[in-house]
Amino acid sequence: MVVHAYKLECLEMQQAALKGVDMCHRHIDELRARFDNEDEHPAVRQAVLDATGRCQSDLNAIQNLECTEYGSEESEEGDSQDEERPACRQKQRDLHRRGLEVVQNAVRLTHATKAQIRQSPCEDIFNRKTKSGRLTADGKRQQTKGEPEWTPAVRAQLEGAIRAQGVLRCSQGEKSLARLVAIQSHKRTHRRKKHQPRHADSAPRNSLRDQRPEDVPLACIVALQDGTRLHVWPFDTGVKEVVVLNEGDMLLFRGDLGHAGAEYDEENWRLHVYIDSPVIERQTDEDGATLTFPF
Repeated sequence: MVVHAYKLECLEMQQAALKGVDMCHRHIDELRARFDNEDEHPAVRQAVLDATGRCQSDLNAIQNLECTEYGSEESEEGDSQDEERPACRQKQRDLHRRGLEVVQNAVRLTHATKAQIRQSPCEDIFNRKTKSGRLTADGKRQQTKGEPEWTPAVRAQLEGAIRAQGVLRCSQGEKSLARLVAIQSHKRTHRRKKHQPRHADSAPRNSLRDQRPEDVPLACIVALQDGTRLHVWPFDTGVKEVVVLNEGDMLLFRGDLGHAGAEYDEENWRLHVYIDSPVIERQTDEDGATLTFPF
């Protein structure tokens, strides 16, 4: 019957997609190995980085396809015009279904760049909450000041990785990367403390669920070492989970996702950047300072 033929066609499409995924993974691994070679000429390394972004974009497009069957009723006459063909459509991505999405091995920095980051001047950021609900710093969590020398190159690399995920487009153009910082956590003093105060970055927790997903502001964390963690409260369960990232992994999350940075038993560095939307602006105070939304 015609429906069976369409199902076979869809199966063949899925098998071809799996081959495409495997080929993309191999090509990306080869490109990243070449990018990690610091003896390569800078122009060559930039070309390799651009090619990696294009391969990652192709890979994401393949992985976001799923097959949906229509017309389960067989046509006795085999009239293809009366049958609805199976269609491949975009599945709802975890970024909006759960509020977060992990991209493995997305951004790899050179040893020299990571050394520059660790030598950058830092300032305290909040890491505790008083009984009255006020967020305060304890010196155990800091972020880099201003725009250190490494910022432009790392921003360009990070933007390429984020763009490859297809999350910058919105109903009024594109989202943009705001200030990029590196966050440093020092070794915790008390083992009972598991994470910083719970909060959302761009808006009150879960407050943008009725907005168009592509217009919601985002944030991004990139692990600079293995074992980087973030406590999260996903939309679909509301129950705390701990996301564990290895070096190079990138976590994209919505600005209204409840989360909290982890405490560490050793020094930890990672990158953080807001991805601002021209449609739904990230909220700031009257002086333009970034607001945080505890819950």
